[in-house]
Amino acid sequence: MNFVIRPWSRVFRISSAIAIAAALIIPAAGQNPHRQGVPEDWSHQHLIFSNPGTIVDALKNGKLNEWNAIQKDPRFILQQTKRNAVQNVASPTNGSKTQPPPAVTRDWNVPLGSGTVAANMFPAKYSFDLTTALCTDFAVFAISVAPSATQANLVAFKNLYSGSGGSCGTANPTVAWSYRIGTGALSTSPVLSLNGMQVAFIEHSSPPKFHVLTIGTTGTDNGVSVFVPATPGTNNNASDAAIAYSAASTNTHSSPFVNYDTDTAFVAADDGKLYTFHPVFSGPPALVGNPLVMINASPEVLTSPVVDLSTSKVFIGGNSGKLYSVGTAGGAVSSVVVGNGTLNGTVADPPIVDSSIGKLFATSGCGTTTVTLNGISTTTSASVLFESPEDLSSPIRVGVGQSTNGTGSCPSTPKLHAPAPDDNYYTNATSGNWHMVVCGVEIVVNNAAAPKTGRPTGCFLVTQLRYELSTLQAGWPKSAEAP
Repeated sequence: MNFVIRPWSRVFRISSAIAIAAALIIPAAGQNPHRQGVPEDWSHQHLIFSNPGTIVDALKNGKLNEWNAIQKDPRFILQQTKRNAVQNVASPTNGSKTQPPPAVTRDWNVPLGSGTVAANMFPAKYSFDLTTALCTDFAVFAISVAPSATQANLVAFKNLYSGSGGSCGTANPTVAWSYRIGTGALSTSPVLSLNGMQVAFIEHSSPPKFHVLTIGTTGTDNGVSVFVPATPGTNNNASDAAIAYSAASTNTHSSPFVNYDTDTAFVAADDGKLYTFHPVFSGPPALVGNPLVMINASPEVLTSPVVDLSTSKVFIGGNSGKLYSVGTAGGAVSSVVVGNGTLNGTVADPPIVDSSIGKLFATSGCGTTTVTLNGISTTTSASVLFESPEDLSSPIRVGVGQSTNGTGSCPSTPKLHAPAPDDNYYTNATSGNWHMVVCGVEIVVNNAAAPKTGRPTGCFLVTQLRYELSTLQAGWPKSAEAP
C-alpha cells in the first residue's frame, strides 16, 4: 500500500518543518549528538498520529500542551518525514502520471542460526538520512535462542538495500556487528537510541533482564557473523549493562517502549506489573519503578506498553482479554474488556494509540460483540476489533471475519493481531472516510448442525461508523458485506 501525506495547512507544515529541524540538531536527554539519523522500531506502528490540526485549532480547543508534545515527539517527526518523502516521489511535477509500485519480490535472506525472531516481534532499524537510503543503514535482530560461542542472540546487518537491482550490490547484506549477550534468548523486540549507538532489549530469563548495549566501534572483534559472535568488552569497546527485575517472573511478550524526551523505558513482565528504567541511554541504566504499578494483582502476561506523551498515559493489554490504562507516573489503573480471556480471547498485541485525537484500537481472537451481516445485527462470540477514546469510555467492539447462524463461536485459530489504518486515516481520522485493515479467519457455517470451520480468507476492511465487513479482494475497498 502506498502512503501519501497531503498538506493539512500552511501553519502545520511550517511547525512540522521547525520541529524536524530541531530534532535533528538537538540530541534528546543527553544522547550522543554525533549521528543525525533516525531509529525505527516496533513502537512506531503502535503510537501513530493522524492529523493533529494547526496551532490555531489547538488554542481554540484548549489542547496547546498536547499539540506541542506531539510536535516534538520523535515518532511523529519520523512519521511525517517519511510520508512527505513518499508524497514527493508520488507527485511528479512534470505532468507525467505516477507509476504503480513494482511487484513485491524477495530481495535477500540470511540465516540466523538455530534461532528466529520471535513470533510477532520485529527488528529495529537505523537510517542515517531521513530521505535517502544509505548502505550504512542497519537493522538489529534479536534472536530467540540462548547464545553460545557459535550462536549470536543480537546481530545487526548493513547493506540492507541489496539484491537484484539493489543500490548496495546484488549480494546479501553483511554483518555490521554480532554479539552473544547474557545466557537467555531474546524473545521480544529491540529498541535503538536516537543516535543509533545503543540498543535496549529484554533477556528472556527468570528473572528477566533489561539490557542496554553500547555498540562497539573499535577493537579487533565486534562479531563477524551470526555464527562467530563477539562478547561485549572482549577485544572491543562495546559494553552491556544488565538489570534484573520482576524477581518472581519472566517476560514473554513485552518489549520496551522508550520515551526519548525523558530517557525513560517502560516494560512489563508476566507478573502483571509495569516497570520503568531511567536513565536508559544517557547514563548507566537504573530501575526506578520497581514496579511502577501493579496492573493486575494476579500474575498476567502483558503486552508491550504504548505511551502517549501528549496525555502522559500508558496503555497495555493482557492475557485476561483486558486493555489497561495508567499514568506515566503510576497511580490508579483503569481497564476495559476487549476479549473474553480464553486461549484466543487475549489481547495478544500492544494497542494502537492515536496520540493526535486520543483514540485506541485493540484486537482479541474471541470476545462478545455485535456482528452485522446482511443488514441484521446479532450479539455473538467472535474475533474482535475494539475502539475507544483514551479514557476507555464508549467502547465499540466489531466482529471480524465471522459468519454465524446466530449462536456464534470463536475460531479455534491463532490469536488476532494488531490492525493497520489505511492512508485516509492519517488525514481524515475524524471523518467516516477511512478503514482499519485487520487479518483473521472467517468462520463458515454450512448449516445449523454442522461445526464451524476456519477458512484463512486473509484480511478484512472495517469501515468507520457503520462497521460492516468487506473482504479484501481485487479492487478493494468494497461496500459489500462479508459473505
